[in-house]
Amino acid sequence: MWLRRIIFHLGGNPHRSWRYFIVGALLFSLGIYILLYLNSSLLWLQYLGLGLLGSGLIVAIKGYVGIFANRFAQVLNRAKPPPEL
Repeated sequence: MWLRRIIFHLGGNPHRSWRYFIVGALLFSLGIYILLYLNSSLLWLQYLGLGLLGSGLIVAIKGYVGIFANRFAQVLNRAKPPPEL
């Protein structure tokens, strides 16, 4: 039962999870762009790219987990409970 409660909590707001996923993907892409195309000798720019890459990955994973939990909660709602013995 505790797992079901966690799944319903994480998947409770799919629009928010979608926004987290999009923002995380954009941050990740910006970090990749900085690391690959703004290749300069400025060390702080490389650290900025790595920071954006890591934070974007974390935010996108949080959004993806929420989207997955929402889909899984829909499956749990449709499933018939097991028969009582």
